[in-house]
Amino acid sequence: ATEAKIRTEPPKPQENRLERKSAQSSPIVQDTSISDKKIAVRLFETKVRALAEKIHHQELENIKQKMGEYMELSKNLLNQIETHKENKPFNPFKIKAWTKELDDLVHKHDNGIK
Repeated sequence: ATEAKIRTEPPKPQENRLERKSAQSSPIVQDTSISDKKIAVRLFETKVRALAEKIHHQELENIKQKMGEYMELSKNLLNQIETHKENKPFNPFKIKAWTKELDDLVHKHDNGIK
């Protein structure tokens, strides 16, 4: 029996896929001058700034709308509290329940609106 020669090659080192290639990927980047790059950066900066302002204004409008809703709810609760105060019962046995309802309305006004 003859022994077969088994050739074992050393394992190839795996390439680091995160490594940057030395050559630039785009020929466009190579052909642009520094002044053109500065102009492109300024244009990008103005677009980003305009987008940020647009988002800021949208969020501000949403907050204003929510504040208006909360103010309306607060006014309604204050009206309920005032009418409840005016309708104080004459019967001393109903005052405890009336006071609890008033306290609940005040608590809802103070802590329920958020």
